[in-house]
Amino acid sequence: MDELKQHSNGPEPQDTSFYTAPPPRRRLPWSGVAVALILVGIALFAVGWLSGSRGGRIYFDRGIRVETGDHEDSTHTGGGNLTFARNFDSLVVNASSRAIRILPSSEQTIRVVIPTDLRTNINERGNTLYIEARNANRIHFMSFGTRHGVTWNRHDRYLNFDFDFSGPRRAWSTGGIRVYVPDSVNGIDARTSSGTVRLYDVDTTELRLQTSSGSVQVNGGTHRNTHLQSTSGSVRANGNFLEDLYARTTSGSVQVEDGHAATRQRGEIRLRSTSCAVRFSTPASINDFNYNISVTSGSMRVNDSRINGRSATGGTGNTPVNASTTSGSVRLNFGR
Repeated sequence: MDELKQHSNGPEPQDTSFYTAPPPRRRLPWSGVAVALILVGIALFAVGWLSGSRGGRIYFDRGIRVETGDHEDSTHTGGGNLTFARNFDSLVVNASSRAIRILPSSEQTIRVVIPTDLRTNINERGNTLYIEARNANRIHFMSFGTRHGVTWNRHDRYLNFDFDFSGPRRAWSTGGIRVYVPDSVNGIDARTSSGTVRLYDVDTTELRLQTSSGSVQVNGGTHRNTHLQSTSGSVRANGNFLEDLYARTTSGSVQVEDGHAATRQRGEIRLRSTSCAVRFSTPASINDFNYNISVTSGSMRVNDSRINGRSATGGTGNTPVNASTTSGSVRLNFGR
């Protein structure tokens, strides 16, 4: 009995026969990964150089696929020189942190030149071509300069290695987007979050150019309905504007040189700047227009004649011109 009491009063022994210590946590051997990447880069360099190529790409989609050559001639969704087989009558371009240039083309279809470090999505809806370009997710290693060496790219649909030892690239490959449009394209909508948007000698029936940080420029061409807008930057337009014209900037100047001299009624012309000057000139007679101008802090002139006050109206024509600025001057120059 005493032995039973002694055992019952003492601590009960724990059964450790089924206890297993957790396995040690495995750590990723970063040094081994770095060595492996270096070896991959050296191998790509050697294979490409011996084959006569100075660049190429390894795709990891449904297996491993190797392509050698110059990226600038590729037509994948990572950028390049893209030519479309069918005709379109309107174009929508949306870029992120890149400039957009729209230029005329003697070809029958649209051609787009996109930097290879951008991720590009292209869609067709009816007769409209949609192009959206954004910065791709990239990891550089073994880099020679800002764009050369071996690059790991991660896109929505594929993963790939780029290797490029070709020397300096062409200027466009690290710059903005260039779009070459034929005469059949009459509707253009181009926008970027940070960069300039410029159009050169292209005729449109519907034109919209917009940027958040940068300038907007129209150089030549005949346009019917036009919308130009910048949040931080100037708006410059030089061409023939037949119908509605809207140009606005928050921080920057607005300057429009309208070469259209016809006397028939046109659409409304609206020009607005918050903190800089507004300029409008046309060879058409002042008798074709009626104007309404205003300033908060600045001067007003019509055909070099200074107008006192903060607002003024005039003209007896059918085409309205509304021009205003908060901090800056307004200048209107009409033909005689």
